[in-house]
Amino acid sequence: RRKFKSAQFIGFLIIAGALLIWVMGGLQLHNANEIDGKWLLIMALADILSDALLLGLLLRYRGDTTVRAIFADVSIDTLASIGVIIGGIVILITGFYRADGIAAIPIGFVALFLARKIIIDAKTKSSQLKNGHSNHKH
Repeated sequence: RRKFKSAQFIGFLIIAGALLIWVMGGLQLHNANEIDGKWLLIMALADILSDALLLGLLLRYRGDTTVRAIFADVSIDTLASIGVIIGGIVILITGFYRADGIAAIPIGFVALFLARKIIIDAKTKSSQLKNGHSNHKH
């Protein structure tokens, strides 16, 4: 049951991360600070590379509930980096600094969707374990 609690905790952390993404995006939309688009791209690409390595390692253990939660968290981080790359390109081409804030909106929604799925899945599996049900087919 501990691993299901861990997965639920990760789900709640993802929700907190989504809220933070929205707050930071909202701040950028409200008060667009000048951002160096080149540095955004470099940081986002480095983050995607590290995420790709981690996702590759996690694929081996994707049947585990906690690993699936971690996989979702890393996937959201990758998605956020892709949003940063798109925002960085828009900033470099157009000088529109609010692009970074706009990219945060859909990323936050995806994070909430995945967090909800993780929490429900972990709760269901924990409940099944508690009630003595097994997902094994005989």
